[in-house]
Amino acid sequence: MSRRGLSLPSVFSVIVVVLGTWLLACVIAIQVPGENQVKAVWRRWQAERASAVAARGVSQPPLVPLPAPPEAQRRAGAQMVDPQQLAADPNLFLDQDISVQGKALNVKQYAEYTWLELLAQGLDRDETESIAVEVRPKNVQLLLKQCYRVYGVGAGTQDLPGSLSGEQTTMPRLIAYAVDAAPVGTGASGCAVPEASSPPA
Repeated sequence: MSRRGLSLPSVFSVIVVVLGTWLLACVIAIQVPGENQVKAVWRRWQAERASAVAARGVSQPPLVPLPAPPEAQRRAGAQMVDPQQLAADPNLFLDQDISVQGKALNVKQYAEYTWLELLAQGLDRDETESIAVEVRPKNVQLLLKQCYRVYGVGAGTQDLPGSLSGEQTTMPRLIAYAVDAAPVGTGASGCAVPEASSPPA
């Protein structure tokens, strides 16, 4: 009796059927609830791939930062501070939401922000302190000799050249995200005296 071997197309068909059956079994195993060997192999492959990527120094997609609180929420939580306390220890209020109130002695417009020298009114007393304020984004409606209430975060200090002596003047620095008009008053700044709020924790 003559013996006939399998033809090449037949062998190829068998291989395709076997591979297709194996792939289908793997897909079903991954979809089935619970633990099984296919899922364990898949997780191990993913972990090894992540390790290899990290070893090659390939950066992973950056984490999405949490959204910043809405401006209204930040305003409500901003602490009205004593400008003299801010001047005495600017680092105490670093990156904290605070507010100050006073008169704009100097206003300069830059490409990305508006700079103010604010004569901040003391709390419940007739004292003032100059504060350097960067309003971001730029606000072209801010004017000289107007009273404003400024909301922002403490940002250390800023050195400014003296107008007459040439010596530097160091002011507390505030990066502002909101500015409101404030009423005029009997304070030394010419603006109303703001109400005190609780000190920082």
